[in-house]
Amino acid sequence: MQKIRPVDIILLMLAITLCGVSIVLATSNSGTNAVLSVNTPDGEFLYQMNQDQTLQLQGLEGISVIQIQQGKAFFSESPCPNKTCIATAAISNNGEWAACLPNGIFISIQQKSESPEIDIIAF
Repeated sequence: MQKIRPVDIILLMLAITLCGVSIVLATSNSGTNAVLSVNTPDGEFLYQMNQDQTLQLQGLEGISVIQIQQGKAFFSESPCPNKTCIATAAISNNGEWAACLPNGIFISIQQKSESPEIDIIAF
């Protein structure tokens, strides 16, 4: 039976730390270059996530109000009958989305990058 050496513990802690940092970096919106993509029956619109603003967007049933506050976006008002979109949690990370299906409005966070992303690194 082999004993666990201090070097083994250090390597394990380093691997766990690197995994944690990778997950945080992959899911963060990094503030300045994240945009809110809004798809409506009238087209797609992009809004900066680093500016607090109120959006009033025409949908199939009326006007939906979307708030962008402190890097988070959420539906605050909508003409849909069940108001599920308003009860949905605010979105703030790359790839998250919310929708008001009856009103035909879909919002999602997109990361804007000047350089292509690396999908995988092989050693």
